Amino acid sequence: MAKLNGKYSGLDNFIPEGAEINGSLNAASNLRIDGKLEGKVVSAGRLILGSSGKIIGDVECKNAFIEGHIEGNLHAFDVLQLSNSSKINGNVAAAKIILAEHCQISGSMKLKK
Repeated sequence: MAKLNGKYSGLDNFIPEGAEINGSLNAASNLRIDGKLEGKVVSAGRLILGSSGKIIGDVECKNAFIEGHIEGNLHAFDVLQLSNSSKINGNVAAAKIILAEHCQISGSMKLKK
């Protein structure tokens, strides 16, 4: 197996920019999405949605760092971090939420333990 460098280094699961997937995705560990996924996403680890990444569907994960666009509800069981370029069209829930100045959320936001 080839060794990955850069943004995919240390990740077991990733969808690169330009890739499109239709269907649900369940990841047992960390996941990075720079492409487009239409369907439900569940990650037992950290979800990283790059600035070119787009998810159309609901998301459940342990932790999340979002730079891209989600059209659906997002539930992070621990920490959710939204960057300046993030756009969420749906409801957001997490135990801890870190918001950048220009992130966009169109929906409700709940802090859950």
